[in-house]
Amino acid sequence: MQEQDFSVKFLDTATAGLRKYPERYPNAIIQSGRIVLIDTEMLWDWIKFRDALEVQAPVPPFRREEYQ
Repeated sequence: MQEQDFSVKFLDTATAGLRKYPERYPNAIIQSGRIVLIDTEMLWDWIKFRDALEVQAPVPPFRREEYQ
């Protein structure tokens, strides 16, 4: 959160969005108690394609190298 300067509310929305598509974003979120680690590349992909994913429009496969 601090690294990317995201708000708590946005990260709550993002984690829910990533969890909604486990086939596209496997292991995107690792949580232990109050510590939550989010795969940054998967987060950027979700931000980019969240509207298309929501309406089940075709999206290209997740490609980690596009975000590195």
